[in-house]
Amino acid sequence: MKTRHANALIFTLGLVFVSSIVAVGIVEHASKALKTRASSVCERSLRADAYSALYASLAALSEYSEIDGGIYSPEQGWEKPLADGRVEFENGTIAEVKISDESGKLPLSNLTSAEIAKILEEAGASQGDAKEAADCILDWSDSDTAARADGAEADDYPNGSPKPPNRPIRSFEEFRHIKTANEIFFGENGEPTEIFKTFAKGVSLEHFDRVNLNSAPPETLKMMLDIEEKDYDPELYSALRGQTGMVSEGIVWVKNLAQLQQRTSVEIPARRRAFAAQLLKIEITARRGIGEYSLCAYYGNDRAASALKTKTTAVYNAPETKTASAASGKISSEIATSTISTGKAYIKLASSSSAASKSKTPANPLKGGYKILKLHERGETQ
Repeated sequence: MKTRHANALIFTLGLVFVSSIVAVGIVEHASKALKTRASSVCERSLRADAYSALYASLAALSEYSEIDGGIYSPEQGWEKPLADGRVEFENGTIAEVKISDESGKLPLSNLTSAEIAKILEEAGASQGDAKEAADCILDWSDSDTAARADGAEADDYPNGSPKPPNRPIRSFEEFRHIKTANEIFFGENGEPTEIFKTFAKGVSLEHFDRVNLNSAPPETLKMMLDIEEKDYDPELYSALRGQTGMVSEGIVWVKNLAQLQQRTSVEIPARRRAFAAQLLKIEITARRGIGEYSLCAYYGNDRAASALKTKTTAVYNAPETKTASAASGKISSEIATSTISTGKAYIKLASSSSAASKSKTPANPLKGGYKILKLHERGETQ
């Protein structure tokens, strides 16, 4: 009898043990499945919130343009358009937005070999290295496989090393692989040189044809004048920032050459200059809990759209919608902003008396055919 009871007990304990293993397996499987499903749901929700923040930012830009008659300078107040609580989310999402004027720099794709060489030489490179690096940079990024006089194509690079992709440069990291340029831009241990730091501050890898002087840093202004064989005077930057000359009602930006000349008599770039933004970079990060979703939109006018289409068509012989970028994540182009619902975002537009802008300029809509030219998306939900 005792043996029978012992066997029954052992059988019961074994059954409980096996059942517990099965139960644990089921729970783990369900947990993984639910986690994956929850992650997907969270990413979709954050994506919608990120787009809501994007549309609110575009609405803010439109308002600043209406108040001031255009998009001229971050000093108007649009650099951080949601900083005043313009968008609120019911679900607790926090959205951070930063807008910068990419067209405040010199577009690399619009520069000639001689102009690039001049910039590098003025930054400290020898004349010979500057000319060779300029040709190598253009050979790396043009659409053909014919090497320039001092340039290099695939056959000129060592076996096993990256070869010229013959398309626009997508990241400043690519300069590490471009012949001669890598020697000018990086030290023996791979650290960026001062020449590279100056170049990266003053040059853009995006496509447009005119530089907005109101947003240009000193590095860009000097490069523009170097190309024109003119001397750069720091007073130019001060005048563009409203630190010298006549400034009324807090309006530090200028809308035309005449206004700038009233503030300063120093040399002013004559080529590629503009006084309004051509291409804005809108960086958005939506966070909720451990979830995060990022958008990076390039918002440009008709001139920027034309420059992008011309460049990409020449290189890829394909429509703009096939353009790719070095940034990771999903990429799309010519986004139709009506496709994403903004139901969870409450957009509160600032009044025309907002401290962000003190201009009394008659109201005008955001003109110039601005639209989203490129859009990068990346989600991180775990």
